[in-house]
Amino acid sequence: MSNVEGLDSLYKRLHAIGDTQAMLKHLQASTEAEAKARVPRRSGHLFHSIMRGRLTNTTAEVVARTPYAAAQEFGARPHVIKPKNASVLAFPATAGGRTLAGLPTVGARRNSPGLGRSTRRPAGGIKLVGLGQASGTMRFYRSVHHPGNKPHPYMIPGAKAAIAKSGEIITIAWNGAA
Repeated sequence: MSNVEGLDSLYKRLHAIGDTQAMLKHLQASTEAEAKARVPRRSGHLFHSIMRGRLTNTTAEVVARTPYAAAQEFGARPHVIKPKNASVLAFPATAGGRTLAGLPTVGARRNSPGLGRSTRRPAGGIKLVGLGQASGTMRFYRSVHHPGNKPHPYMIPGAKAAIAKSGEIITIAWNGAA
């Protein structure tokens, strides 16, 4: 069989399959579910950002809409983080001053200089934080040296698992089109 005959045979099968969009829609939904099952869960933000994107007759997209999605999938080198829209970066001083999502609690914001609107702020914004205390103050930095992170693949393995599980549906459509 020549390359031209093989290509003609491929086009005939693809044309006979007809509605490829239905198969791609199934693969897209399956990939979304598999990626969500594999994503590292800390705050749930990355998990909730995984969603279906564009769908055409030839492509189906599944996207993660967080700035750090690629760093989770592929890892990141050590790097410096600098503020973009402010002069400093602000972090809660203690674990008790953070919510599960890593955001500062109301108490941490209220007792820090320049944040919150409390009139009961200690002089100079300094607060001593004892063990077991629920909230603390904020710490401010001009830059932070991030140590980087190892890759935690979730999207590519999810897509591969979805294709493996959907292989039977694709094979039946392909063989039925012969």
